[in-house]
Amino acid sequence: MLMGDGNAAFYDQGFYNIGVRPTPEDRGVGGIDPYGFDLSFTRQFKWRVLGFPQLAPDKFNVNACNFTVKFQAGGKDCLPTFSGPTDPQLRDAVDGANKTSGLRNVGLSPPYFHNGGQATLADVVRFYNRGGDRQGNFPNDTTGFGPTSFGVTNGTNLDPDIGNISNPNQVLGLTDVEQANLVAFMLSLTDNRVACHQGPFDHPQLPIPNGDREVGDLRHAARRDQHHGHAGGRQRWFAGDRQAVLPQHRQPVRQYPDHLRDRHVAMIATQSLGRGRRVGAGRMQAPACSDGRKRVRQHD
Repeated sequence: MLMGDGNAAFYDQGFYNIGVRPTPEDRGVGGIDPYGFDLSFTRQFKWRVLGFPQLAPDKFNVNACNFTVKFQAGGKDCLPTFSGPTDPQLRDAVDGANKTSGLRNVGLSPPYFHNGGQATLADVVRFYNRGGDRQGNFPNDTTGFGPTSFGVTNGTNLDPDIGNISNPNQVLGLTDVEQANLVAFMLSLTDNRVACHQGPFDHPQLPIPNGDREVGDLRHAARRDQHHGHAGGRQRWFAGDRQAVLPQHRQPVRQYPDHLRDRHVAMIATQSLGRGRRVGAGRMQAPACSDGRKRVRQHD
């Protein structure tokens, strides 16, 4: 793709450097794994075309004929003959690049960005509105890195959607009302079933007991069977609208009773939402859960 400085570069689709932090602090997909191999498919592909397939352990296919920016002197496989690792045509933009996440249910998953650097969606919108947090400008800024494993230093790895050579800062210039409307739109992408722990997002679980059940539990199950009239050779262990029915000589698998399961799920949801973190003062009013369950809090 064409980078922010107007030059083409290889990149891993879905991974972009938008200047959240200086690249030397966090190389993202430009890093290496514990065995010394590149995490980036882009760099593994480069090792392949340079004749070092042993440095590309992952299995994937690349068709250079489908590249958005094609090589002018490409051969049958749409690739030119490269002079070596430092060939400018082999420029990549993977250092500091991180996976771009989707927006569905984004209001339920603060803090934001790969490092949790923005506490609320309003903070995220302000980040883009000011053109990011990078320092410096083309051709060198804090998204750059070098030397890479190919002996090249890239002055910038900035994604063009947050800054380009014609508009270096890419300031959106949104008003406060427009920013608030954008936050409200993202909050509207929350699935109410997820926020309310309703099926199919009600976190069904099937815990496996470790060893024999306690005698007290067995007696309790037997008394409940007798109460419900199920003494005819079968036992039932009720858990909400689910039940396990097994022959009498076998113990049913324990499932969470509803009151315990809901408490457990609520605890997990609270922990996953970053309890105790700062949230915005304004908040879009979300619909209440129809079954009386406590709705997961959205963070704007």
